[in-house]
Amino acid sequence: MNIKIGIVIVNWNDSNNTLEALAYVKRTNFANLEIVVIDNHSSSHDITNLQEHLDKKTKLIINNKNYGLPYAVNKGIEYLLKNPRITHILWLNSEGRLAKDFFQEVIPFIQKNEKLGMIATKNIFKLNGKKHITSYGMYLSHSGYPNVVAHENEHISCPMGTVTIYSREALESVNINKEFLPSRFFLYAEDLDLGIRIQLAGYKWKLCETAMVYHTGWSFNDRFSDKAAYFLHRNILWVTIRCFPNKILLKNLIFILGSHLFAIGYYFIIKRKPMLILKAKYASMKGLKQAWRERKLIQKRVKITDSEFEKILSQRLFH
Repeated sequence: MNIKIGIVIVNWNDSNNTLEALAYVKRTNFANLEIVVIDNHSSSHDITNLQEHLDKKTKLIINNKNYGLPYAVNKGIEYLLKNPRITHILWLNSEGRLAKDFFQEVIPFIQKNEKLGMIATKNIFKLNGKKHITSYGMYLSHSGYPNVVAHENEHISCPMGTVTIYSREALESVNINKEFLPSRFFLYAEDLDLGIRIQLAGYKWKLCETAMVYHTGWSFNDRFSDKAAYFLHRNILWVTIRCFPNKILLKNLIFILGSHLFAIGYYFIIKRKPMLILKAKYASMKGLKQAWRERKLIQKRVKITDSEFEKILSQRLFH
């Protein structure tokens, strides 16, 4: 199998990080790559910095508006898949730093596991300049709420989007209305949605533990924590509606409703940000009709049984 990997990096007023991420990609000395940087309507200064320092082999696409992270990633994937030789897509966070032997570990792993739809990598996040957290992916509870898996013994439902390698075939199988990721999510839970849909379509994934990626921080999260909370609590119900099969949705309805009610109470009493959670849940309810329309398209493509889907879920009933 001749493996050619397309890399998508989204930049948003973070050109120094993006350029550093690209420098680490070059350090791997893996030649069979095609790279595209999608700028999400950054400042003119930030765009100029990219234009002056990107090499000629790296394609730069500049959006005329910030349409959100999944829209930008979709644009990058669409561009890369125009090349018929691209076999896999690597979605790389601008704060991700590939280990020098990353592709030396990943390529043989892909060759041994040609049928996989996703390859997860070992992600090491640096918080506050000191603490390091290793992430192995995400879990999805019976309530539909997810979280990052930071313990080896925790069940992993799917890989994290940033620094996950997707096969071309898997991505094309879940393409809905020319979208791989749900653009209307704007930010957060789009990688969870994609990872679950790929598994619904019958594709498996594995963790390549020897492929290491180091992160300088949590992208967007530290700078916009309220914004992150808004999008997460708005989007997560859409993931549940879109992805949970009929019987599983009904079976777990009490946990789904309970988690959303708990989130409202938590933001009212503990966080003391009632308007944030109310706006998020109101927007979520407004989008349910569209989520249900999308659900019909997704569920028509399901190739796994309900019992197989339940194996994807964590044993956790709530978040």
